[in-house]
Amino acid sequence: MNFDFSARVDRVEPSATLAISNLASELEAQGEDVVDLFYAATELVEALA
Repeated sequence: MNFDFSARVDRVEPSATLAISNLASELEAQGEDVVDLFYAATELVEALA
């Protein structure tokens, strides 16, 4: 069985989550305000508990 590993790796799509995270980091570095909704939602759930 022969696997062409490099061809399979070339077909892997970048993670949308990482792309948004990188964009948010770039915007923060430019001085833009960025809201992290994951932590905001976590704090809301804790406050409602």
